[in-house]
Amino acid sequence: MINKSINNKINQLNFQGRSDKELKSLYIKRNSLNIEPESFIYRIFRADFLLEDIKNSEITFVRVGPDSFADPLENPLLNKRFTEGNDSFTLGFLENYYASCWTNDPINKKWRWTEFLKGRTGVRIKVSLQKFMNRLMDTRDNHFMLHYFAVKVIYEDDQILDNLIASNDYTAFLDSLGQKGALLASTLSDSLEHEREIRIIYSYMPENQFVANRVKIKNSLCKLPFNWSDLIEEILMPDYLPIETYTTLESKFRSLGICCTIDSGKSEN
Repeated sequence: MINKSINNKINQLNFQGRSDKELKSLYIKRNSLNIEPESFIYRIFRADFLLEDIKNSEITFVRVGPDSFADPLENPLLNKRFTEGNDSFTLGFLENYYASCWTNDPINKKWRWTEFLKGRTGVRIKVSLQKFMNRLMDTRDNHFMLHYFAVKVIYEDDQILDNLIASNDYTAFLDSLGQKGALLASTLSDSLEHEREIRIIYSYMPENQFVANRVKIKNSLCKLPFNWSDLIEEILMPDYLPIETYTTLESKFRSLGICCTIDSGKSEN
């Protein structure tokens, strides 16, 4: 188990009668896997998608799988069939993992704009991981602590991934806190290690009535209610944007109540 001492503290305080709402900050720490919640994280968004989410008070996650990320090794055990006696089955919970992909690399690098925008107009935002997780976790949901994880992506070589896929030991990926599943959905080829990805994992539980009433699923996208106010620490636009585009985007963000610093920055190669 990762963060075992924090989990022990949660159990102790639960035994003493503390509510899950009171323990929310500890749940954030427990669910921050191999990354400190005090970290800042960064993400390049398509500007139109981000503006739409802010306008609609939503945040969009993408299903973790080969089709969504154009990587055959995404969610490597998604369709794997395990056997036990005469039974053959998949790990069904892997179908319900959605992700928002960030990085803890503060340096504005040119390749990221090229790779993640494919020529479209975008912006990079900076947020506090702790504040982000706090905003995601809704204590009105009795199971909020099982839905969200912040994971420092694990990069493995081809042999380790092959061994992982070949194994029939499905119990290695099961635990009551959901950590192992979140880690599995955040295991990638080491050919992508330069991305330094921090993955925010959402475990969609459709049988949960609170979730069913509030979360929208369409194809590979998952949209959750989300309050963006006072969350974004910084918006950075690429220096190659025409001044007219910069001004228009700045005006749109301001009109939606975004009050953080908005700037243009030269990227490094």
